[in-house]
Amino acid sequence: MIHKRWIAIAAVIYLGLICLLAVPSLATQKTTTGTITIQVAPDPSNNQAKPIGKGKGKPTSSQSVALELSGPVRTEGNGVIKITGLSGTLTVGGTTVYKITGGKGEINNKGKIQIQAYTRDGSRKLELVLHGTITFNGYGYSYYYYYYYYGATGGPVHFTSPQSKLSSLYFLSLDGKVSFTWSS
Repeated sequence: MIHKRWIAIAAVIYLGLICLLAVPSLATQKTTTGTITIQVAPDPSNNQAKPIGKGKGKPTSSQSVALELSGPVRTEGNGVIKITGLSGTLTVGGTTVYKITGGKGEINNKGKIQIQAYTRDGSRKLELVLHGTITFNGYGYSYYYYYYYYGATGGPVHFTSPQSKLSSLYFLSLDGKVSFTWSS
């Protein structure tokens, strides 16, 4: 009786090991580096900056927005893409240009993107916060896995309002494109 129990336990352990060996380990997946570019073209019907509140020095009406950001990225074994050193420009209303620096963020394994960066308006330091979703070549799941298995290079991105904003000036609603260039 005890002998049969040990054989059953050994069989379960053996099958468990076979299953673990058949699935690629997250720890063994390679780290890949590259560059991300996010582009939002001016489009008054889709890409808008809506004023937050009212008062002295506050914007009074919604305006069109253009955004261009780029910086280094690296994949991690858990399906996350880390973004660092983002820089670029945010243009509001076609005339006000904010130079973006010090951006960082990540894309999780479900295509959710979060970015935090900084700019200045005269002597005032402003924070750019973007929350959104990337649809990678028609798939809403992990870009890392999609890239790893299929070699995809980007897709549409949608940043939602009120989660996306420029400090206390504007809520941002943006539709654009994200693209990746991967190092070999």
